[in-house]
Amino acid sequence: RVGKTFLIEQAFSEKTKYFLHVTGIQHAPMKDQLAEFAHAVSETFYPGINIQAATSWLDAFRALTTAINAISKRQKIVIFLDELPWLCSKRSRLLQALDYYWNHTWSKDKRITLIICGSSASWIINKIIRNRGGLHNRVTQQILLKPFSLDEASTFCKSKHLNFTQRQLLELTLFCGGIPFYLNDLKKGYS
Repeated sequence: RVGKTFLIEQAFSEKTKYFLHVTGIQHAPMKDQLAEFAHAVSETFYPGINIQAATSWLDAFRALTTAINAISKRQKIVIFLDELPWLCSKRSRLLQALDYYWNHTWSKDKRITLIICGSSASWIINKIIRNRGGLHNRVTQQILLKPFSLDEASTFCKSKHLNFTQRQLLELTLFCGGIPFYLNDLKKGYS
């Protein structure tokens, strides 16, 4: 609830015509993950047309590459794999396919920005940041999002025209843990 997805959507979704956003489904089998991936590719590159789900991540990324190659060379493309640890179901071989397509094709295409994130920081660190295979040293930028500090929570509340005493703000921040998602639900006039 710290705002990873919100931040990425705000930065790219309205500014990029081809913004492919795929979110992993917790505890879902690979078949379901691939079906959702196909649906996202359809919505992004073939509006109104449903493409068939692939049976492997290699085939899914091949279909995505075909869609990318069919659009103008002037169009920016963002591939946002949200909750990547959930997309990587057992024996899915998603990381191997991602490794292959990133190194073989996508990294050479200057139009493409690949963004991955997940709530499991340890998984991202171990499988991506410290990767010793084909994804080794491929990280361009890391964003470590943390809950708001007391000062940041105060600034946020003031931006929403919420006036709290210092004590109320401290209690609120302790209660919500400084999580912007929860602070955003505050309403003026309510205790």
